[in-house]
Amino acid sequence: MPQNRRPGTRTDPIGNGSNNWREEAMRKVMGSLTMAVALVSLPGCCATRTCVKPSAASPSLSAWSASTVAPLRTQTGQALSDSIRASVRSAGLKPMNVLVLSGGGQYGAFGAGVLNGLAARPDQPDLSFDIVTGISTGSLQATFAFLGPEFYGLIEEAYTGVTQKDIIRKRNLLSLPCAASLMDASPLRARIERYITMEVLNRVADAYESGRQLYVGTVNLDTGEFVTWNLGQIASKRTAEALRLYHDILMAATAIPVVFPPVFVSQETASGVVSRTLHADGGIREIVFFRQFMLELKGAVELESLRSGAGRPIAGLNQVTMTVIVNGKLGLASECTQERLMSVGLRSLSALTDQSSLNSVFRAYVLACANGISFRMARIPDDFEVPASSWTFDTEAMKALFNLGKGMALSDPIPWEARPPTGEDIDALCGDRE
Repeated sequence: MPQNRRPGTRTDPIGNGSNNWREEAMRKVMGSLTMAVALVSLPGCCATRTCVKPSAASPSLSAWSASTVAPLRTQTGQALSDSIRASVRSAGLKPMNVLVLSGGGQYGAFGAGVLNGLAARPDQPDLSFDIVTGISTGSLQATFAFLGPEFYGLIEEAYTGVTQKDIIRKRNLLSLPCAASLMDASPLRARIERYITMEVLNRVADAYESGRQLYVGTVNLDTGEFVTWNLGQIASKRTAEALRLYHDILMAATAIPVVFPPVFVSQETASGVVSRTLHADGGIREIVFFRQFMLELKGAVELESLRSGAGRPIAGLNQVTMTVIVNGKLGLASECTQERLMSVGLRSLSALTDQSSLNSVFRAYVLACANGISFRMARIPDDFEVPASSWTFDTEAMKALFNLGKGMALSDPIPWEARPPTGEDIDALCGDRE
């Protein structure tokens, strides 16, 4: 004879009807709330750091980094002039080439393809760059682009021979409240240490001492400022400490906020005090960068040419070309934005970051115009399908991007763009340069 059950009860797995479903549901809810409260409360138990506010008496500027242009120009100008004079006297003059590499995460495979394609062209027998700058993924490419085509195979390997687990790994959920990022980037650190060896550091130092320049950018999270790092000057120290600092800076330069952890960088200030500041991806502020002070190279060459040529400029001196490789797209594709919090928020963020990217490229273009530098740019075409996220590190997608970039660089003619795609009246500023 079936048992009579009170309303509000249900049969449990062993046939008893004594468990109240509301009580069970409440226990589950309370368990979830307890876990949530624990996770929210954990940050209060996390270690915190004490920051010392910079003052005029203890400047944060080191011998090889700067958050402003003027001090770095003062520090590097004389050193550049001296090394360039020696280079001009020994090797003579040639047209100058500037390479500007953008951020873009896994989209950096495109830039890797462009560089390898350029190196494979028969009309580029001696491909080299006098000044190289890199942001985020571009900072990883910059060292090998700076050292020349014999290292371009490493750039290809770094983008087409890896999977996500070679770059990042997920953190345990319980560790997130005290973590600085969603992902653990220790696999990337291991790869950087594997590729950037003491031998590579010495090669960078040799190039720097011949008058060439290599820079990457980070953002100092403590001050909010964009910081330019002179990697050549760091490499010229040729010590284990310099190599460790080099690794730290590259990790910081690629630290996509929230996804990758920021990096503490220790450096000695001009007053001899060791400063320890927290740095992240330079792409927070600029997707590409180039600065007027970097043209000390051009100025030093001009000065030496006047001296060597008995007061007459040497022919071909002002032939300077700036090559900008944008590891991504510029401009937003149209899409139907839903009237939902997440959809509106993400679309607005996309518009903000896209405008920041356009502004960075436009700034580099105007600087090129103002100095009579020939500007050319390559970017991922609007109609080429790319992964929605730049940090999923999908091997097949990166191979496709590499092949796209290499194919474009091998085209005849190369589909360079002579100006950035902006609504500004560029011709009024710089003239028609096509």
